[in-house]
Amino acid sequence: MDLFLRDLTRAVGRALPLPFRGMARRVLEFPARYSDLGPVGAVVGLSTGALKARFRRRSLSSPHVYLRWLRSIAVAQVLSDPAVTTVAAAHRLGMSSGGNLCRTVLDTTGVRPTHLRNPGSRARLLLAMADRLLSGEALAAWDDLDGLFYEVA
Repeated sequence: MDLFLRDLTRAVGRALPLPFRGMARRVLEFPARYSDLGPVGAVVGLSTGALKARFRRRSLSSPHVYLRWLRSIAVAQVLSDPAVTTVAAAHRLGMSSGGNLCRTVLDTTGVRPTHLRNPGSRARLLLAMADRLLSGEALAAWDDLDGLFYEVA
């Protein structure tokens, strides 16, 4: 996880906003807990609607989009071990089946999970996330999220 955040910082060319790092850290450490926005909102004391509204007011992509990308990164980390099957990865990450894992990752990132076993594909996934979700404007909007995700211990 720390390597991912370090590499993502390099990819975007500046320090990641604390709110983004807080959300990313939670999801990457416990991806099975964060299968939807309910637990994410609970961490910050907001309903999912209020959380979505905060993102919308700042012209950010839905928090669900960030959640799906972070969970896809978690899939890539788990699948970096060649001994782990997609079914085992799905079970570990709180997904109902290997097929759901494959569909979710492919729909979110455009990359087949089997390709994520390759370090080059994992690096391209990180760069794609940076390009699609962490533009300069998006990072500034994340900076403006008023302590969301890091004020709660």
